[in-house]
Amino acid sequence: MKRFVDFLKKNKLIITILIILIVGLTIYFKFFLKKEPITSKYEEIILNQPLKIEEPFKFERVYGEKENDDLAVFINETYDGGYVVIGNTGGFIDGKYDQNMYIMKLDGNGNKIDERIYGEQEVINITSVKNTSDFGYIVAGSIRSDDLKNEDFYIIKFDRSFNKVWAKKYGDENLDEHTHSITGTSDGGYIFVGESTTYDIKRSYPLGDVHIMKLDNKGNKIWERVFGDKDFFDTASSIQETSDGGYIIAGYTESFTPGNFDFYIIKLDKNGNTRWEKNYGKEFNDYAFYIQETPDRGYIVSGNTEYFDKEKRCFLIGILTIKLDKNGDKISEKIYKMKNSNLSGLVKLTSNGGYTILGNVTTLDTIKNYIYILKLDKNGNKIWEKTYGGKGHDFARSFQLTSDGEYIVLGASDYYCIDKFDFYIIRLDENGDKIWERVFGDKEHFEIATSIQETSDGGYIVAGYKKPFSGGYSDIYIIKLDHNGNIYEEKP
Repeated sequence: MKRFVDFLKKNKLIITILIILIVGLTIYFKFFLKKEPITSKYEEIILNQPLKIEEPFKFERVYGEKENDDLAVFINETYDGGYVVIGNTGGFIDGKYDQNMYIMKLDGNGNKIDERIYGEQEVINITSVKNTSDFGYIVAGSIRSDDLKNEDFYIIKFDRSFNKVWAKKYGDENLDEHTHSITGTSDGGYIFVGESTTYDIKRSYPLGDVHIMKLDNKGNKIWERVFGDKDFFDTASSIQETSDGGYIIAGYTESFTPGNFDFYIIKLDKNGNTRWEKNYGKEFNDYAFYIQETPDRGYIVSGNTEYFDKEKRCFLIGILTIKLDKNGDKISEKIYKMKNSNLSGLVKLTSNGGYTILGNVTTLDTIKNYIYILKLDKNGNKIWEKTYGGKGHDFARSFQLTSDGEYIVLGASDYYCIDKFDFYIIRLDENGDKIWERVFGDKEHFEIATSIQETSDGGYIVAGYKKPFSGGYSDIYIIKLDHNGNIYEEKP
């Protein structure tokens, strides 16, 4: 016994470590090892029940007032899993037609939660809607009051709960002003482009100048710039903030070559000072509609070009793309044509530095329309081109690159009933092969799709409007699809 006591006295440190180790192991085996690794109440419910995967809610709904024309222009999924719809509502009041801005909030099942109308005794046209960095929305268009003959630029800012933060008009009462595109800027403000126009009775179209305006986050004007010759027509269709903090603008002009339109590209610094201003064109009319900065800090521009077909002895339309360096010098240009057809379209930059062009083809011989997509590498070389539809009149309105690298195309088709259009949606893989196509509509209405967005569940939300074939008022038409293009009715 005495030896054992002496051993304990000489090895106090070792004994202490052994006691701590034994106590720790006891606690571990008793309280941790035998218990399921649950980290939340939600996880506990899942682990203690059979695994059950619920299908996301899908729906098909119509919204509107009997005596109003209701149109959806834009739809987007909101932070709470619902949707916001922005569009127009209009009707006759005391013999005058008013068209106001309409905002509708839906829950995830398509049930209407709230709606707002902005405008009174005014006509508001919406041309551009963008998400903002604070999860709100910026809406651009034009407004005409009953007491004014001309339209003004009109910009409205909403917070994420769809409350109006501010709404402002800009312009000259002697001019017609139309906004074509707006975008948020890295300083928290906004910049928009459009044109200011007047009318000359000697011409079949107006005189106009490119109009660019920079706003702060409260809608106050910081600067504005006007480009063009007052005796001709010039306009801007697209604007993008560039990596150097400036801006690139695309449109078309006749100021450089009177009688013919050219691509018109303007580069500004962040303060609106002109870095360069250039026109590009072929023999006849050329119209630029889209521009994007490329990874090499150059630019890709796309639009339409006219050319003369000697065989048919008539003018046809093709797609013209031009690659520019950072100084606006032309690196390359390509014209894409379809035999005996008119071809028009838009371009998007893809993740690998290439480009995808979406077009619409109108054939002269059979008077049919079909959708055309062309995939190019970063040097403008063709990877693939394909057409879709063509059994009737099929048109593409827009397309998006999805989160899985595929394409979703939104358009219209009258395949099931000649001259009565329905929603037409196509999903394609990265090689342009059709995964599925869907047509939505009925025999009694026109259905025109205006906006599509991929949703967080991998499906799609689509908005537009439907109008009776026999005449009458239009209603907002919204469908929610799953990843495979199917609709499920609302669940109880």
